Amino acid sequence: MSRLETKRFKGLIVTAVCGLALLVACSTDSPTAPFQVPPPPTDGGSDDWNITVTASPSVLIAGTDQPTTITVQVRDRITGFNPPPGSTIALSTTIGEFDFSGSEALSTGAVIDLGRASALLFPSDFAGTATVTAEYVGSRGSATVTMGTEDTFITSVSPSSGPGTGGTGVTIKGVGFYAPLRVTFGGILASVGSVASDGTRISVTTPAFGGFTTEKCDTNNDGQLDGDRDIPTPVAVAVEPSGGASGDTLSGAFTYNPTDTKCYKSGN
Repeated sequence: MSRLETKRFKGLIVTAVCGLALLVACSTDSPTAPFQVPPPPTDGGSDDWNITVTASPSVLIAGTDQPTTITVQVRDRITGFNPPPGSTIALSTTIGEFDFSGSEALSTGAVIDLGRASALLFPSDFAGTATVTAEYVGSRGSATVTMGTEDTFITSVSPSSGPGTGGTGVTIKGVGFYAPLRVTFGGILASVGSVASDGTRISVTTPAFGGFTTEKCDTNNDGQLDGDRDIPTPVAVAVEPSGGASGDTLSGAFTYNPTDTKCYKSGN
């Protein structure tokens, strides 16, 4: 082929490619917006993926065969796209097991489909809180699952502080909460508002508190610790079911804050 024929042949290729590009640009639903292929999801770095882990239910009874469903949502942090089809995410737990084969499996792999993966987590034989972690290409997400006993078991008290005058609305979470029951803060009876039907939550109002811990202080700034003042005091929160069922006490679960922190001379 001569040099002139070669140039003409190359010219035909360029014309054909340009024509094909114009055809692709115009073959969309919108006459003004050309079709764009979305970029593939990223596949490296610890901050590339947004991972959300949920457990339903979030409370299990230790020693039973009833599991919770762990669901993981994985999205590219920037584009929002799903991981490639067939990708696997690693799941691990601090207590409990991912299968029911009789031996405790603390880790497993789950296939991601349309950005989601799931697995069953069975409770351990003892009470505690499981931290379930999902990891994909260096990115991580986690959730907690409470594994309580059939008896009363307190997991959290929120808020965890309030004034000594009482009147703070508090939510106590755990398992085995069935009415009627008693709730005390530092041995003082609280007012119970409601008890969840599934036994996992109690709403109460704190009682007034007067047994503050004191510390020595200087009444007139002369360097002599000649006085006392009240300081924030943590107390135990106890739930006591009726009917002979065992209760539970969480030490230091709520802190009473004094409204009067003035330094008073000792003995007055």
